[in-house]
Amino acid sequence: GVGCYLEGKNRIGRITWIFFHPKYTGLGLGKKAIEHSLSILKLSSELEKVVVTTSQLAYKFFEKFGFVLDKIEKDYWGLGLDLYLMELSFNNNS
Repeated sequence: GVGCYLEGKNRIGRITWIFFHPKYTGLGLGKKAIEHSLSILKLSSELEKVVVTTSQLAYKFFEKFGFVLDKIEKDYWGLGLDLYLMELSFNNNS
């Protein structure tokens, strides 16, 4: 599953969670979930960027879609599990 929403007043889209049962890993479902979320968020002409909060375990996955690392916060999610704040910016005129 995947969750996403648009903060209209801030012009920021957020992908809040992506997870699947472990037996479905490697089937491209994560890629489809991101692509689907981005297609929904891009329906808003107000969208300036999409933000993802993830960890060192998954940030490389988001880099494949153009997300750029903005900030790291050590032990944010728990001991040894860091916050990786990532953003994907859009041109308002596109």
